Amino acid sequence: VGVPPPYDANNFYASPNSRLRDALWNNLESMADNTSEPWLVAGDFNDFAYQNEKRSFSTNQDQARTRKFQARLNRCKLMDLGCSGPRLTWSNKRHGIANTLERLDRAVCTTEWRLQFQEGAVRHLPRTYSDHAPMIIYTEGMQHSNPILRLFRMEAAWFVNPDFINLVKDS
Repeated sequence: VGVPPPYDANNFYASPNSRLRDALWNNLESMADNTSEPWLVAGDFNDFAYQNEKRSFSTNQDQARTRKFQARLNRCKLMDLGCSGPRLTWSNKRHGIANTLERLDRAVCTTEWRLQFQEGAVRHLPRTYSDHAPMIIYTEGMQHSNPILRLFRMEAAWFVNPDFINLVKDS
């Protein structure tokens, strides 16, 4: 995740089994109660927070489940960092009306972490082989990979290098 000590970052996987997921949340709530350090939790929560984080032809609305997930985040004082890229991060990989997409993968953090990393951002990449979208967490803002957007800086020392003129000509 790229978070320097003493900040804590946790990779998270919540089981699809509700009993195992409840036990994991109990541990997370205990951790939240016993730390004042900034922390970030990222991974597969196997839950979604809002109905618009699920696209399915199923009639099951899961409203009680979304409220429970929101309550758990609130009890741990965790806020969602949001994301760019594909919003729905998991697919059951079925086709047609059997297809379901959900936002199960996310990064959440405490207010203290957010204040420490104000430019922090999350990018979901497209799903390829897995049923989950890969996630990148930036602690210093998103880095642009487009060389056109990169700033050019000139160094005065280049002019005294005897190879500089040849390098420019060759380029």
